[in-house]
Formats: sequence, structure tokens, C-alpha cells
Amino acid sequence: MEESWARGLVPYFAIMFLFILILPVKQTPFDWSFILNPVNHVYESLKEVGENIYDSFDSENDYFSFSRYETHDEEEHPIGGAIEQTKKILLKVKVNCRHNRTVYVNGCFRDEYTGLGWKQNYVKQKFLKSEQALAKKEKEWVMQSQKWNEALDEYVAVQRLLDIRMERMKTKTVFYPAFLDRIEIASNDPGMNCDTANFVFRKLRKRGFEYSMHYSDVNESSHYVTDYLKSLDDFHFQDSELRERAAFIKKNYTKLPATLPDKVREITEQITNEDQTSYDKMSTICSYPRTFTYTLNVEDVPKVRDFVEYFLLDCKKGYCTYFATAAAVMGRCAGIPTRYVEGFAIQNDCEYDSEDKCYLVDGTCAHAWCEAYFEGFGWMRFEATPGYVDTSVVWERKAANYEHREEPIETSVEPVTSVEPVLEETTSTNENVWWVLGLALVVIVAGIGCIIFVKLRKMKGKSQEELCRIHFRKQLFYLKKLGYVLKDGETLSEFQDRVLLDGELNVAGVEVWFSESVTIFLRLRYGKFVPEGDEINVLTGGIHRLEDVIRKKYGKVRGWCIQVESWFGG
Repeated sequence: MEESWARGLVPYFAIMFLFILILPVKQTPFDWSFILNPVNHVYESLKEVGENIYDSFDSENDYFSFSRYETHDEEEHPIGGAIEQTKKILLKVKVNCRHNRTVYVNGCFRDEYTGLGWKQNYVKQKFLKSEQALAKKEKEWVMQSQKWNEALDEYVAVQRLLDIRMERMKTKTVFYPAFLDRIEIASNDPGMNCDTANFVFRKLRKRGFEYSMHYSDVNESSHYVTDYLKSLDDFHFQDSELRERAAFIKKNYTKLPATLPDKVREITEQITNEDQTSYDKMSTICSYPRTFTYTLNVEDVPKVRDFVEYFLLDCKKGYCTYFATAAAVMGRCAGIPTRYVEGFAIQNDCEYDSEDKCYLVDGTCAHAWCEAYFEGFGWMRFEATPGYVDTSVVWERKAANYEHREEPIETSVEPVTSVEPVLEETTSTNENVWWVLGLALVVIVAGIGCIIFVKLRKMKGKSQEELCRIHFRKQLFYLKKLGYVLKDGETLSEFQDRVLLDGELNVAGVEVWFSESVTIFLRLRYGKFVPEGDEINVLTGGIHRLEDVIRKKYGKVRGWCIQVESWFGG
């Protein structure tokens, strides 16, 4: 018995031996990319699912701040003490800008210094227009009056587009650059509130949400800008709206607590006594703390001490919130309206995704800075933190392009990489891991295939009416994944009209198939309609076109995962 069993294995060993002999011999190792690439895709998808589950238990509040990514709106925001910045990718930011040019993205603004932290109080003032509209109006007035776009030797202001994708962050905060023109979000989005400088979405935003912004990138180092700012100390708007806003800012953004130690005022007066303009004073104020030490490891500020006094006299070290707060408070001591800002500073060494052409912004990019207001220009950023001063100071025009180009010639935004070859070391442990992952992938695919096979077998026993209902529910499932959810109390006809208003779906050709699918389902539901093969084809055709839209929007791998999900829950 055993002998016959052994003889039966001989043909299999012979076939394996012949197969090994005919395999081509290569000097390079066998290419397993056809297995490893799908495994990598599955790994990334599972990693993203795990991150989403982990982030769902995160205790983040609704709004952004530098230290803990949370805020106490309308309450004191304590600052100081040692911090540890997260390495999680919080945002993906795509922007076309020059090398060595730091991109600043505003997150939150605070206007009242308490001696220990910052509060927000300016929301009590209501203007006829939103802060976004008034700031844009002032910017346009400056551009027209100064005619900076006509400068022949350099570019002073450049129109840019900045795209943001939310990653491992949940927030209502709208991140946006200075000198904003407009924000673009999905047409079906409930929108945002722009009454104050703190723009906020009306709903909590999380991973996957995207929006774009058009703005003017102003070269603050240009002599055109600095010379103009030095001339504004006695300027006053004739426009009533802008004049009222400027008066409000000067009144409320120069306030300081009565408990502020005199020593802070004395230091400010001492270092700025030779400066003739507000701009010069702010420049001197920001230069003063840049000689201090930058570190994240600092002790908590004693509760009996004023934060700025302790930083200037005793501590003399800290991170961006220390430097920004000192600059803002000292600016107010000099009679200059200032505010404290937190957001992200994307420097040239920020991690860059060359495939998606975007910066991967993590917690190390979180930053704080100071802004000063100049009537006739608007809010001007001032950087007091060491290591954050741009090295590019002139955006030079080429002589041949004076009459034809309105935008500067930009260098690539991709970081410079080494051209030296990188040798990858492989170990037996890594090979074992890949084999395990490959086997797991085969098992998962086989399991999914079996489930789909069983589902298809069951579908064969369904009636035409049941098939119509199943296919229509699947269309609703795909629409939900695209952001279109049937609301409570909404009829199918109303839902259909709302879906068909979207330009993206119209371009994809979904409108005709979905419209016919709704008609078929309503006839089936409320009439004595018996569907036939043509009606089934209409419903399946709508499903295929929605799958194309999902693959185009989310990519092939994620689109395939959504398609598999539809077999389980769709």
C-alpha cells in the first residue's frame, strides 16, 4: 500500500523537476513584484483602516491649536511647558512655490493676552461684511493703488493655488493662507463661517476631506512692500467700511493686561527707541528674541509670573509660541496692533510626496507666529522664531519676459535628492515576512472569491423583482460612498434631482442611467410593473458607471475595496 502510494508521487516530482530545469537562469534575483505590489496595496489599505479606527478614539476637540491640537473657544488658552510633536501626517498640502520659501497656513487667531495665555474676544464686534470680504477688499485696494503687478524688476505678488487634504486630523478649523481670494469646496458641502479671522466649517471635517484656495502670495521682503509699510503710520482709509474696521483693530488689538510687568515695556522702549516707523519697530522687536535658544524641552512657566516677562528675563529659551507671544506683546507695548497666530509652516525640508506632488504635513510643521496690522495694507506676518526666516528675498523678472509674463518662472517644489545609488539590504526575516503576507493575501482573495461565488449562486435564484431591488440598493450604496445620502423624509425624486445637480456625475454620464433606474424602481414599487431583461440591464449599467466614478475618485485599489464591500453590505 505504502509502495503504491510512493509510486503515485513520481509523476508529480518529475513534472516539478522538468519545470525547474526549463526556468530561465538570471543573474538577478527573481522578481516577486507581481506578488509584493498587491501585498503592499493591501498593507497600506489595512494600515489606513487601522489608523482610522485608532483616530476615532482620539480625544481631539473641534478646533486646532499648536500644543495639543485642541482649543478652549472663548476661554483662556494656556501656553508654555515642554511638548512632544506628533509624527502623524495631519494634512497633505499641494502648492507651487519657490525653493527656500516657507508656506504659512493660518489655523487660529487669538487677540487677548492675559499674562498666562491667549483668549478670543474680537468676535463681539459685528461688521456688515465678513472678515474674509473686508480683508479681500483691503488687499485689492492695495494692489490697485500701488500697481505692484507693473513692477519691471521683480514680482511683488503672485496668484497661487493651494490644495489641502485632511489626513489624521479631525477639526472644524479651516486652514488658509494670507491674502486669500476664495475657497473652493464641494457644491453639496454645508459651507463655513467666515465672520471672523477664524474660519470654521459648520461640520467636523476628517480624513479624506479636500478643499482648494486661491490667494496672492506677497513677497514681504520686497523693497516695494517694506518701503510702502514704512509710509503708513499716518495713513487713514477714506472708505467707510475699511476705516471702521481699522479703527476697531487699533482699539482692540493694542490692549494689554493691567498686570503686565513694567519691565516688558521698558525692554521694548529700550530696543526700539531709535526706530522711526512702526514697521521698523516690529522688525527690531522680532530680531531681539531670535538670539535666544530654540527648544521644545522647557519647564512650565511659574503661575505667579507673567509669561513674556519670564521668557525675556529668566528663561530665554522655548519654542515658537514663546517667540510669537513675546513679539505680539512687545509690539502692543510699542502701540502697534498685533495678534497671535497658530497654524502650519511648511518649509523646504518638509517631507514631500513626489507621486502626489504634495507636502506631507505632520506635527513638526505646527507653528506659531505674530501678525501686525498696518492700515492701508492689512495684516503683515512677523517671524521671531529662530530658523524660520526665508532665504529668498527677490523674485526677479527676466528682462525678456517683462511684457509677456504675469507669473514668475517657478523652480520645482520637489526637494533635492541625492543621485547616488541606494543599496537595499534584505534579510531572511524580511523574506519570511513577505512570504507570510503573500500567503495571507492568497487566503483573503480566495475567501472573498468564495463569498462572491456564493452570492452569485444565490442571485440566480432571485426573481426579476428581487434583482431590481438588489441592483437599485447597490446604486444607493455607491452614491453614499460618493457623498450622496438619501435623507430622512426625502423622496426618491427629490434625491434624484439633488444628485443630478452635481457636475462630476453629469460628466461621467451617470445622470441618464440613474434617472432611468429611479423610474424603474418607482414603477416596480408603486405599480403592477413586471421588470424584464432590459430593465435589469439599465440597473446594472448604472452600477458599472458609478463604479467607474468611484475608481476615478478614490483610485483602483480603494475602488476595488468599495466594490467588495458592496457584496457584504451593499
